[in-house]
Amino acid sequence: MKRVAIFVDYENIRKEIGQIQSFSRDNKFNVFRYNDSRHLEILFKSFLNKDEEIYRIYLYTAKPKSREEILEILSKKKNGEHDDEYKRFKTWNSSLDKTEAFDRAWTHADNSLKSVQYIENVWLRLGETQVKGVGADGYPNLVQKQVDMLIGLDMSRVSFLKHADTILLFSKDSDIAPALNVARENGLNTAVANIEENGNFWLSGALREAADQIRNRPLPTKNLPEPISKKN
Repeated sequence: MKRVAIFVDYENIRKEIGQIQSFSRDNKFNVFRYNDSRHLEILFKSFLNKDEEIYRIYLYTAKPKSREEILEILSKKKNGEHDDEYKRFKTWNSSLDKTEAFDRAWTHADNSLKSVQYIENVWLRLGETQVKGVGADGYPNLVQKQVDMLIGLDMSRVSFLKHADTILLFSKDSDIAPALNVARENGLNTAVANIEENGNFWLSGALREAADQIRNRPLPTKNLPEPISKKN
């Protein structure tokens, strides 16, 4: 059996699946839950060929920042422009009707982070969530950092040490193309996973050139595990 190292930019694949679910004319894709580790595992395995097995799944994301953590970060650097940002965020943070949606998103992201750790053969790799300013409405601008660098380092190490025969990438970020090229130069087969319901919407020329193949598979919608019931 050929060994496959799977590299997953979770935020990237989450947005791709969310786009399919948002723009589909029917609701059949909504049964897929990207914060359910069992669903994700089914998705990843659906991209394997019959003669392949998983060596390891490298999954990259960043721990979400809560409102309390954001307030603490802004309070430590408040002066001048940052003082205005702190005041705007503090005003926004005191409005319950504005923060409810943020808290739901934070809980969803936190549950996703806890869930993915239960995927078999997964190695969870965490970047950093940074606060990059505050909008005029007081809403914080949060961005993930270090994820691309971690993917590049891990992919290069796997290819140099020949831990796998194939690299399978779940991301459409063209910044990862150089790392794919390194794997290719080291004799590994390189593939980019593409959920076919999205067409080729997010596929950049750089990734196409760095990949030996684009693997198109549908988003799984059948025989998916039901949500685990919570005990009283």
